[in-house]
Amino acid sequence: MSTLAPDYTPTPTPRVAVGLSRIAAWLELYSQAALRIARVGVIVGATIALISLVGNIFTRQVLGFSLFGAHELASYAFLWTIWMGVSLAVKRGAVTVITFLSDRGPWWWQASVKTFSGVSLTILLAYCCWRSTEFALGVGAPGGRTPALKIAYFYPIASMAVGYYFISLHYLQGVCAGAARLAERGRPALRTVAAGLVGGVLIALIIWTAMWGIIALGASQLIALGVMFVALTLAGTPIVFMLSIVGIAAMFSPSASAW
Repeated sequence: MSTLAPDYTPTPTPRVAVGLSRIAAWLELYSQAALRIARVGVIVGATIALISLVGNIFTRQVLGFSLFGAHELASYAFLWTIWMGVSLAVKRGAVTVITFLSDRGPWWWQASVKTFSGVSLTILLAYCCWRSTEFALGVGAPGGRTPALKIAYFYPIASMAVGYYFISLHYLQGVCAGAARLAERGRPALRTVAAGLVGGVLIALIIWTAMWGIIALGASQLIALGVMFVALTLAGTPIVFMLSIVGIAAMFSPSASAW
């Protein structure tokens, strides 16, 4: 007696998924390079800041004099430590995210909330990369050199631009990898994408209408800003970027332009 097993033909992976997987793998090479650079930057920046501050305290308290420009050097080194550290946290998934709404409810709700959060974060990072590059080039930022050490302002301000570029690279790699996994599902994934896009737009319209209504009723703009802050936070936007969103919104407010 013999047993015949049915032939099994594996389902071919869609070309879109293969292409996205290759792009994600290519981006991962650069993401890992940025990770190594940021790790070195954090170590060097923290060491310089520590030596500058501790050395200045030692010379002032023991030897009776202060190190010229120690606080300035420590401040700028700490800027590089912060921005490189944030990029490390993003790559390692160590940023604080509230998943109260994004990971609960039916599939279409989760897709809508995550799309709303993801598109908002994409717009934020694109804007921050653009503006931080302008700041580093002296547009809207102090020009010349620092008062004590005569260091060009480009070097401390550039830490913000480099940090945002690294952060954007890490997120872009994650988006491509996630899109590749989604594309592997084939046609069923189209329903998830469509639901996420439609739902994300509706959520944005509801929040925008609520903010417009609050302002139209004569309430403080801070209340409208608080609605956006809470909505984005509950939608899963990393809390580390929320202050950037608040700062940008405040910059475009009429009260800010009056200054």
